Amino acid sequence: MKQINFSHEGGFPLEQETLERLQNAYRTELFGALKAHFGVAIGENCIIAEPTANRDGWAIVHDEKDFLKEGVLYPIRNTTVTSYLKTIRTGTNLVYGTGRSQTAYFDFEAVYIELPEYTAGKATPEIDTDDLKVRYYQLKDFRTIKDIPAVERILKTLQDQIDANKEKILKATDDIAEINKYFPGIKTDVTNLKSDVINIKKEYLPIDGSKAMTGNLTVEGKVYLKQTGKENPDGSILVLDSSNQVIKSNTLISRLLERVAKLEEKKPVESPIPKGMIAIWGRPAAEIPEGWQEYAPLRGRMPVGFDLTQSEFNRIEKQSGEKNKTLLIEEMPPHSHGLPIDGGGTTDMPTLSGSRNNDEKISDVYKTGPSGEGKAFSLLNPYSVVHFIEYTGLPRDTTKPTPPTNLTVTKVTSSSISLGWTKATDNVAVTDYLVSIDEGDYISLGDVDKYIATNLTPEKSYTFKVFAKDAAGNISDGSAITKVTPKAIPVPTLLPIEIQGNEVVIKWNRIESYTPISYRLIRRIADKTDDTPAEFADIKSTSQTDYYGGNQKVYTYYYKVQALGEDGNESQFSEETSKIVPPYDPNCFYIESPVTMASGQTKKLKNIVIGDKLQGFSFPNEIDESEGDYMTWNGKLNEAAKAEVTVTDKRTSIQPNYYEIKTPDTTIKVTGEHPLLVTEDGENLKWTRAKNVQQTMLLIDKLGKTIPIESIVFKEEPLEVALLDVENVDNYVISGIVAHNTKVDPLE
Repeated sequence: MKQINFSHEGGFPLEQETLERLQNAYRTELFGALKAHFGVAIGENCIIAEPTANRDGWAIVHDEKDFLKEGVLYPIRNTTVTSYLKTIRTGTNLVYGTGRSQTAYFDFEAVYIELPEYTAGKATPEIDTDDLKVRYYQLKDFRTIKDIPAVERILKTLQDQIDANKEKILKATDDIAEINKYFPGIKTDVTNLKSDVINIKKEYLPIDGSKAMTGNLTVEGKVYLKQTGKENPDGSILVLDSSNQVIKSNTLISRLLERVAKLEEKKPVESPIPKGMIAIWGRPAAEIPEGWQEYAPLRGRMPVGFDLTQSEFNRIEKQSGEKNKTLLIEEMPPHSHGLPIDGGGTTDMPTLSGSRNNDEKISDVYKTGPSGEGKAFSLLNPYSVVHFIEYTGLPRDTTKPTPPTNLTVTKVTSSSISLGWTKATDNVAVTDYLVSIDEGDYISLGDVDKYIATNLTPEKSYTFKVFAKDAAGNISDGSAITKVTPKAIPVPTLLPIEIQGNEVVIKWNRIESYTPISYRLIRRIADKTDDTPAEFADIKSTSQTDYYGGNQKVYTYYYKVQALGEDGNESQFSEETSKIVPPYDPNCFYIESPVTMASGQTKKLKNIVIGDKLQGFSFPNEIDESEGDYMTWNGKLNEAAKAEVTVTDKRTSIQPNYYEIKTPDTTIKVTGEHPLLVTEDGENLKWTRAKNVQQTMLLIDKLGKTIPIESIVFKEEPLEVALLDVENVDNYVISGIVAHNTKVDPLE
């Protein structure tokens, strides 16, 4: 511990070294002694005193970036204790002898905060300057150190409990001594009881059976009978002989087994009806004869004969066909319509078809207005309903299944209601579930546990009943639920689609409804064999950007949009709108650009071939381009590690414009969309497209060092470029800087 003498005459010579000694006495010696006393480990955060109404609390807090892990003693100002703590370091400037204003001292304080402030603080960039430094902590990671009065209270409680237990032990000792006084008499009584038991056995239950036992005998455990005679492998039975004695008999059980064997040899009378035979039954299902059951595959269908030569009829139990039909245009017979061309004349359509200033003297092909509703029409011939029944030879099953349980509405829209339930049980098996809507006809669903009712009316109440059915035709009691469909949400309308660079911009009109609205956008690509429709869900705005790149041919993109209510309701989809999307190769470097090889040598981009090994960098938290949006990635420069990457593809093209970026050592020529690795503070990294790079940013070179930018110029002139696709990590070094990999789509 250091001590300063301020009592000498002439004033104290206050120097910088003296102040450093004072600070060292506090931080290294006094603060170090405090941490040693409390057993605070290196880097451990502690609450050493909670605040009260009369005094501040105290906390020892270590900054994550403090490599020495000394920690700081923070006073805690407010008294409302929560689970979160905010530390604040405030710097104060003074004018030094050099005339410069510099930070002279820091004030430290901590306050308890609530969860919203903690969450907001962690989500924003850290404040870390000489003027102000703020950090946020969860107190579940802190150790709370009891103060001396608290420890004394705990020790007193323990001592009180020890004293109370001592009294109980003394009382128990006295009780044991009292019991020992009676032990000799008890021992004598036990000896007398044993003697009485022996006498009872001899007098009332002699072992040799010389005296008969009267009354009932209850035996617990096994009874073993010792009799002579041959052992029977089939076992023996106990019987009473003529003298009312129990004897073991081997012959009687043998005769019983012989009779059972003869009965087993007799075959039951077989029915002359072959199993599997199908018949027509014109009476109710409850009267189906024994040994028969409903044949489910023909329920609601007509039978047709097997025909190996026709694909429709070449497999037993194959099902097809519809009860109703909607006629397609291509299925209509050839026909024509009259077309008025003046006040009352007509001209046949075949004459005008394809006309283009021919002898008909009509410059356009005219079409009549649309007519008809396209409703489905019935294909049913006159019919009479019967049961098709199958012979099984089994007793008729008359037990109906249990009702389905837990019937719930899982989703509801203005035109549909989705149901779910727990499956029923049956003594044989449930084979089908039936649903009725508002007591209407049964709808057969099959062996399922969900159903979606469609084409419903908005703002209408519907009652659903679900039944279980088994193979014998037994139907369970129904489980019912009622639900009202909400208002219809208007259908959004897509606006003209635009292409901006390598992005398709889709917009639509805003929908106003009774519930907050978001949107779902679906995109499909025509004539692309490996395309899976893409979904953009939970869009809050009325526009969406769809990125594309690398197409080597023209595709047509189709989009449709749907409005989604916060309550689960949804509108119909809009009509599809299409946009022709041309090829786009925006991510390219000038073909004369030098590429850094894994060996450390350089090679011009135009000479790079598939299989070449290049230098790249790996990061512990990097995002693979096949797994996420790498443009959202953030990394640390000090975490970069050199990596070897392999060229898997290459493509060259001529682009209409590019950016020229000059550094002290080189000139970079790159198209605007290519992502470059940059930093704004020399520590934190991100990917930024060349068109968005600012002169204040720093590029990263092949050694992982920063490179300043001298100028950035946009060039509106053609440039022969090439792009590379690499694997292992998604970046490589070109023109002396780190650039991101570009995926090359395969040729269609």
